[in-house]
Amino acid sequence: MNCGTLLFDKKFQFPNGHIDYKLIIVVCEYGENCLVIQTTRQPKGKNKIEGCQVSDNPPNFFVPQNTKWFEDDTWILLNEVFEYDSNQYLYKKEDGVVQHKCDLPNDFMKALLDCLLKSRDVDGFEKDFVKRAYNNL
Repeated sequence: MNCGTLLFDKKFQFPNGHIDYKLIIVVCEYGENCLVIQTTRQPKGKNKIEGCQVSDNPPNFFVPQNTKWFEDDTWILLNEVFEYDSNQYLYKKEDGVVQHKCDLPNDFMKALLDCLLKSRDVDGFEKDFVKRAYNNL
């Protein structure tokens, strides 16, 4: 999957084991897997200023409704980066559990990754992968 692939996963599994439907964005390859970030339509604790909001709790990137692919006001959450298993993705895709929605444009992804790199919640090894993805756009 490429940086900026937007997926709808009906059975996204969080590290704590919780499973829920999620709209996720592929950030970069991570070995054989990918790193992804999640989106939400819930405004709690977040403002509606378009773009990078690293001071919000949680840090996010706000996309107003009817911008790019997003029909509703959407906050891309930058407080957690998740590893997404490529083998599970293939099985989920075959079963119709995950759907490829679109590929977000490079200029949008460059702004999003720049914001992600400013987030105090992303560090270490994952941040190195995000930096490489940013540099490759």
